[in-house]
Amino acid sequence: MTDNKLKPLDGSTYSPEKIAKMTVFFARIDERIVALRREAQESFAIFNAGIRDFYTRTTQLVIEVSELAGCLDANETELSGPVQHSLQRISSLVTDLQYHDIIRQKLEHIQQTNEKIVSAMEQAVSHHGTQSMQEWQPILPDVVQLQAALLDYTDTEYQRAFRKMKASFESFRENTRSVGEIGTMMLEWLPAEESESAKAALLVKSVNELVQQIDALLSVINEPGVFSHLVKEICSQLKEFALELPLSDGCCQEQSWEVLKHLQQLYTMQSERLIYQRIMRSREEVKNIVSSDEGEVELF
Repeated sequence: MTDNKLKPLDGSTYSPEKIAKMTVFFARIDERIVALRREAQESFAIFNAGIRDFYTRTTQLVIEVSELAGCLDANETELSGPVQHSLQRISSLVTDLQYHDIIRQKLEHIQQTNEKIVSAMEQAVSHHGTQSMQEWQPILPDVVQLQAALLDYTDTEYQRAFRKMKASFESFRENTRSVGEIGTMMLEWLPAEESESAKAALLVKSVNELVQQIDALLSVINEPGVFSHLVKEICSQLKEFALELPLSDGCCQEQSWEVLKHLQQLYTMQSERLIYQRIMRSREEVKNIVSSDEGEVELF
């Protein structure tokens, strides 16, 4: 009689039916991570659309202020200071948009791990137990914990990036509003028939329109709670799933070491590698797996 139980290297047993259910679980986790990526993409897309338009509008304000200062023979630095600050703020926001790319990459790394697990499980079921599944089983509880930890930290980074960008937009709005206040003061003492008065009125109109656009953008930005809620749901499911897995004995066979090495190579960012080392530190072999380099420098 053929035994349909897999015989993993660590002595635990998974039936093909159990592995099939696990495959479905990881496939669903992958779908949730896709939803996370979509939520992040949509949120940052709002920032991106606003930044491009605002940068053009602010550059035009710099020109208008410079022309007005020239007509009045005034101190251009004093008049253009606030609008220059606005331009600097919007320029920094362009750089901050890289946060989205960093978050996207981290979610992709978690997806890549999922894909490898699903592939190994599918092979195990179709071939009634292959080496591919056996090399995963001793380390699967740790890998699941690793995914949850990476997601949790990615959420922390997302919240930080989102709030930083929103605060920058609010600061940009206040700097821009102060430009309008300067124009309003000019209107109070410039003769109405002077051409300079018309220029000042045009400046105030441009500023008010820009401030209204910034307010409109800030009003439609979704709070980062949706992303965080999705992450918490996924992490909860992963942690519950980990409790159903046989506990590892803390050591890996050579085939499992190869899997760990490959996973470590997926995590190219410093924060990912630090989390990887924290989760896997109980394994003696990890000391020889983790590279001594610090990975790429992250923005946060």
